[in-house]
Amino acid sequence: MNKKPVSATPKGYFEDMYRADPDPWGFDSSHYEARKHALTVSVLPESRYRYAVEPGCANGNLTARLAERCDQVHAFDFIDDVVDQAQRRLSHLDHVKVSVQEFPAFWPPGNGDLVVWSEVIYYLGSHGRSSVKRRLFDWLEPGGVVVSCHYTGTTDYPMSGQEVATWIDSFGGLQRICTLVDEMFELAVWRRR
Repeated sequence: MNKKPVSATPKGYFEDMYRADPDPWGFDSSHYEARKHALTVSVLPESRYRYAVEPGCANGNLTARLAERCDQVHAFDFIDDVVDQAQRRLSHLDHVKVSVQEFPAFWPPGNGDLVVWSEVIYYLGSHGRSSVKRRLFDWLEPGGVVVSCHYTGTTDYPMSGQEVATWIDSFGGLQRICTLVDEMFELAVWRRR
């Protein structure tokens, strides 16, 4: 039986980018990324979260900011080398776990109150997006929060950054409580009813 791909963007695309540059998006050097990460954390409606999940954590730059607001964070990516970078960055934080996993097949055990999708959803094909829609409500507690931030410039990804928030609106069971539209990205927050 053939397994349907969850990501329409092949793993090799990311491996090639990280082989060419250990920080290909400039998470540690660009003003765009620093500002976007600061805004992502600042729009979170609660001061503290019990348990957050961050798929596609890359080198852990955003994860470090989330760790300041969360009792526990499980961050993951599917590229070994970048997970090694994140683990080194976050090794002093006992409440942060970083692992090699593939989104959306993997969700950490138990339930949590914060889901962070920073530039990950638009890489997923229709099968992957269907999986996200099904699995989100198994993991996210009532009253929990989803934050989504996606680049809105031109890409060849399966979904545009502008389409992501509208797609999340279609889930039902979530209420959008914040929207920030920047010239480069769209950032939105939902609370589970």
